[in-house]
Amino acid sequence: MDADLRLEQVLREAGVDACLLALHGTTGGSGRIQALLERAGVPYAGPNSRTTARAFDKLRARACLAEHNVPVPTTVDLGGGDARGDDRTALPARMIGWPAVLKPRFGSQQRGLVHLEDQAAVADVLSGATRPSLPGPHLLERTIRGALEVQVVLFEGRVLGSMQIERTPSANLLSCPPELARSSLRGVENLARNAAAALGLGQAPTRVDVLLSVRHNEVVLEVEPLPPLHRDGVVALVARSAGISYESLVARVIHRMVVERSGRSPRVRPSEASALAAAAL
Repeated sequence: MDADLRLEQVLREAGVDACLLALHGTTGGSGRIQALLERAGVPYAGPNSRTTARAFDKLRARACLAEHNVPVPTTVDLGGGDARGDDRTALPARMIGWPAVLKPRFGSQQRGLVHLEDQAAVADVLSGATRPSLPGPHLLERTIRGALEVQVVLFEGRVLGSMQIERTPSANLLSCPPELARSSLRGVENLARNAAAALGLGQAPTRVDVLLSVRHNEVVLEVEPLPPLHRDGVVALVARSAGISYESLVARVIHRMVVERSGRSPRVRPSEASALAAAAL
């Protein structure tokens, strides 16, 4: 809290025109920094604090998506705290079956994700018996084996393109465009567009992670409201494939989102702003 107050004071005293958030994950994705910027009256690029916080909360986000007929993985809420026995997890585990994935309710970028093969492993992990105890609250999700992961990037209300992700122990293999039939890819991208719209996202860079499998069809795993914008990230690579240079991407983020939010132009020229932001990212 002290750090938040200091940051808010600095923002008020520094005379900041606008802010391009280079934060993601827990720091940038929770909506906390956005709320500070709003209280300080500093315009910023990206969704507002409430929209960001809702997408960051996997349970709330999936409930919202389900209400809009967007398919999501079978998920149960295990709540918070440590589990010292099997009682709290036995019924949820029977509801979704095995194998399963344990993950934090709040988070992104697959941090804190644990693959589990049986009921005993759930309580062991939650209690810290087999590894350091994971911070709660937790979700238990049915594993979709053999699924193909496609990350769809949206910007300015439209789909820029998609990236196929193949995860291996040593590295992630990326393919843009994904190795899918055109009709299948179109269906995945339409699903991603609907998911982003349901959560009020898609104007600022947004990434929608979709899993495809023969048995379970497509499900939306996550909608990332503030995806990484660095040069080697999925957003920048997909934008490049769509003919948008990194500098142009950053400039469009600044001058569409910030100018719309502030109602005035920054004091620096577009070329200067994009060059400075791209260098920082």
